[in-house]
Amino acid sequence: MDSEDIRRALRAFTSQRGVTIADWARRARISPSAVYAFLNGETEDIGSRRLIALANAEDVSLDDLLGRSMFDFALAKKAMIELAEKHGGRLSMEDVATATNIPVRSLMTRWSSVNEMIIDAYISVNLDRSAENIGRASGSKVLNRLETSIHSSFDWYSKRREFYTAYQAAILTASDARKRDDAMMEAEIASQVKREVLDAADDLLILDDGEKYRLAVVLVSLFHNVVKLHGQGSVRGMTRVFMALARTMLSGRISIT
Repeated sequence: MDSEDIRRALRAFTSQRGVTIADWARRARISPSAVYAFLNGETEDIGSRRLIALANAEDVSLDDLLGRSMFDFALAKKAMIELAEKHGGRLSMEDVATATNIPVRSLMTRWSSVNEMIIDAYISVNLDRSAENIGRASGSKVLNRLETSIHSSFDWYSKRREFYTAYQAAILTASDARKRDDAMMEAEIASQVKREVLDAADDLLILDDGEKYRLAVVLVSLFHNVVKLHGQGSVRGMTRVFMALARTMLSGRISIT
């Protein structure tokens, strides 16, 4: 376990047991300030001696304290993704616990909140699905390639509106680390658009890779804007709006033959 995993485990333990750090540290005969410093990220190593002392103070094993067990967290993540796609913001820790027979406290050693679950699930599934949808681009012309790929993307979104909305809400209040994960995901999707849609078209006048990537970033942003403004519409309707804006954006960048 890395430091962040241990922090999540300790926070989950205090929440489940209803103990305070000050009282717990006092009973463990260690400095509360050392525990607070670790939990607040001021230090990176709480030390095995302190962890053992904290476990002994609560009369639990070190594995119990840290939520380490024989539970299949890969199975938990799979169930979490399926439930998040189905329920979106209505997902709960209890849903995942029921589906996997993993106690909520153990789940909280991996995901500190439902929002963390939603973020992890969305990023995991969206990168794969985006690659699949964008990879469906067909034809030799950039607008044809763009339309076939974006239609698949809107179709995927239309079946998971609550999931998408829950993710957008969760990422707004997420940690800086999670927001970096989001930015990396969007950058990877833009790279997929550049590679599968723009690079493969034979009528695009842009030759510079940097300019193509910047255009791909704008197209990804356009997808989100269309969802924001027209997300309750049909797949065909969202595709039509997107393509009308994309044609304007690409005006002067496509060769006319």
